[in-house]
Amino acid sequence: MFEKDKAKQDKFLQVIEYDNGDIYGGEVSADGKKNGYGVLTLKSGIEIEGTFVNDRPDGQCVITDLDKNKYIGTIKNGYLNGECVIQYANKDQFVGYVVNNKKEGQGRYTFADGKFYLGEFKNDKFDGKGTLIYLEPNKEIITGIWKDGKKIN
Repeated sequence: MFEKDKAKQDKFLQVIEYDNGDIYGGEVSADGKKNGYGVLTLKSGIEIEGTFVNDRPDGQCVITDLDKNKYIGTIKNGYLNGECVIQYANKDQFVGYVVNNKKEGQGRYTFADGKFYLGEFKNDKFDGKGTLIYLEPNKEIITGIWKDGKKIN
């Protein structure tokens, strides 16, 4: 028997209803832990779909929160880290880098009305070099240095 085949036999598909009201459907290891691909729906209504390792989300995941915002990215150590797409329920969207669930580094934030910011983020806010572009009603481009979400020069 190949090791790869053995690994597949050590995982089972299962639906588990937990005492706290959470529900998990997906791959489970022989010891009953979430391991592999699955969907965890928390009692609160938050849904996590993706890869689980030792009972925790780890790797590529899609998280849908109570407000129906969607976070698509990689979970490491319990947090979104790396390249991420955030689709907000109000139709805003962020594409860029996230560190410990916060926008950090380069990214693009597109507002529902079409305007967008392209540049640096820190602690979830526009911070560093960036450009805010308004497409309507008259095209306006604001380039500069930003701090805590506000243009400072």
